[in-house]
Formats: sequence, C-alpha cells, structure tokens
Amino acid sequence: MEIFKFAPNRVWRVYLGGVGIDRMRGVSVPKDGFFPEEWVASDTPAINPVRYTDHDGISTAEVGGREVRFDRLLAAHPVELLGAKHVAHFGPRIGFLAKILDSAIRLPLQAHPNRRDARRLFNSTSGKTEAWIVLGTRDENACLYVGFNEKLDERKFRDAALSGDMTDALEMVHRYTVKAGDVLLIKGGMVHAIGPGVTLIEIMEPSDWCIQPERFCGDYELSDDMRFGLPGADPEAMLDVFDYTPRDRAAAWKHAALRVSPLAEFPGLRLETCVDRRQINLFGAVRATFRGEWEGELPFGSAASGIVLSGKLDAGALTLVPGDAFFVPFSAGKLRWRGGAEVIFALPPLPPETM
Repeated sequence: MEIFKFAPNRVWRVYLGGVGIDRMRGVSVPKDGFFPEEWVASDTPAINPVRYTDHDGISTAEVGGREVRFDRLLAAHPVELLGAKHVAHFGPRIGFLAKILDSAIRLPLQAHPNRRDARRLFNSTSGKTEAWIVLGTRDENACLYVGFNEKLDERKFRDAALSGDMTDALEMVHRYTVKAGDVLLIKGGMVHAIGPGVTLIEIMEPSDWCIQPERFCGDYELSDDMRFGLPGADPEAMLDVFDYTPRDRAAAWKHAALRVSPLAEFPGLRLETCVDRRQINLFGAVRATFRGEWEGELPFGSAASGIVLSGKLDAGALTLVPGDAFFVPFSAGKLRWRGGAEVIFALPPLPPETM
C-alpha cells in the first residue's frame, strides 16, 4: 500500500489548549479551546463525557480519494499495513497512540496504569506508559511536573486525592522548566502533570486510561468517574496505580529523561532516536531531518506514522506541510522524499523475534 495522510483529528479534553497546534499549522488566528490534542494513527477510542461522533479519537485515513476509519482500514489490510510478523504477534492493531498536545493550563495531577494494573483494574492488555517530545513553550512559566519529591507523605497525598483538593499535594511533585528537544518517558504509575504553555508530541501505549483525582481541571469540574478512571471504581484501589517512590530532583529527572542519539545518516536524510523501542519494548520515536532529495526504504523494519514539525516535503505522491500527519505502510517499499523538513516518526512495538 502507498503512503497516505490522516485527516485532522482534534479530540475533546477537559483542559484548555490548542494554540500551539494552530500555530504549527499556520492558522491565521490561533485559539485555545477544549480540543487541545490531535490524535495521530489512532485506532484507540477517546474516553470522554462529551461525545461528538461514535468514533471519537479514531483517526481517518485519506486513501485513494476517499476517507476510511483507520481501525477499519487496519482490519481490512493488516499485513500490507503492518507486516506479517507484527500481525502474528499483536493482531491488526497499530500498537501505539501518537498525539500532538498543547496546554494553556496545568493539567490535573495524574498517573496511568502499567500493564499489570491495566489487566487488574481495567481488564485491558494495554497500560499507558508514554513518552513526551517537547516541541516548544509559550513563555517562562511552561513546565512539566514529574515524579514524587522528598516531601511525599503517601497518606496525606491519598487523603488529598480522595477529597479532590490537591493544592498541597502539588508540592510533593517535582516541577521542571523544559525546552524544545527535551524527551521524557513517563512510565505507568509515575505521578505527572503537563504544565501550562507546553506543546509536545506524546507517544504511548494504545489506551486512554487515566487516574486524575483532582476535583477541578481549570474551571471544569471532574466527575468521580473521570477522576478515578471508571464508573463505580473504588477510589482507594485506583490510587494504588501511583508509584509512591520519592526521589531527589536530579534522580527523578534522570529516571524520566531520555537521550536523543544518532541512528543513521544518508545524503539528504539524518535520523536520530528519541525513544528506543528495543529498550522501551512498547513503542519508538525517531526524529528525521530531510534535506534535498533522498530515495529509499525507511530503515525501521516496520510501519511508521509521521508528524511534520517544520518545512515542506514531497513524499511519494503527497505534499506535506507542518502539522500534517501521515502513515508509511510496511509494504510501501522505496519512496522518493524531496524538500526540507523536520519529522517525528512514531513506531509500533517490535515483535519479540525481531528484538
């Protein structure tokens, strides 16, 4: 199958944001709203109290002049899109979810389940370990909250989480000023929150599970179902998802931060690893810099989904500009790439026999 684009796929969330995505796409009047995320290569439904379609979160592929839901396209052409080894091990699912995310406010303190807790609490084979690739910030107040610090008092944190007032609990979490190019891995169980004014790419396990016990996200009041992840959930049991391990500031950053490293260099193309899927064993991410012309097969050994960060790129029959999202099927073979652009490729997990 040939390379194809995804239609825009903004997803409703409980927090305000989106200006960073609009700016990336050259929107003349960028605005914040309740659609602060663009979901890419998604066969994962969004869990929202507000529904706009019967398939919120699912990407739409633009193939052969028509629009097709990505989950249905995967079901109809799994081997062509994903490769036989991927399908044999993972089935006809992409195995990751990618997003462009832009925050105008701080998101609630939260944690996502690891795979063990996902099976136990959500009857799911996918947890929600995620990676963040910071693209930019709005001002000096932009920050990320990651990991418990030495002020952690587990009982006080849990009591605050049960009440929903977590103003004091926020002091138990490290706050980091960040910049474009920072890459972090937020493992299942790690307390975190994206602060105000950050634009980033998230790549994660394909789920929308979240324990976010704060009562309010900005002015939006969260229901108990939204706070604790499921209707009728036991709040204390859901709070067990958090990994209550305090670390000093340097250790917490080292625990989460990933180093970008060279992967391959060709005339007209440089590749750098942002998230090494041979180490993470869940998903991967590669930054590609295209300059001039390059023809070949991307050296990933798998399908890949791309997000254009800057520049302009002709890829096969497609013309790609900032904010465009596209998919390179496993069976695409050699492609001609012309132009100059920065692209982040999200990669599915590798089958065990290829690790």
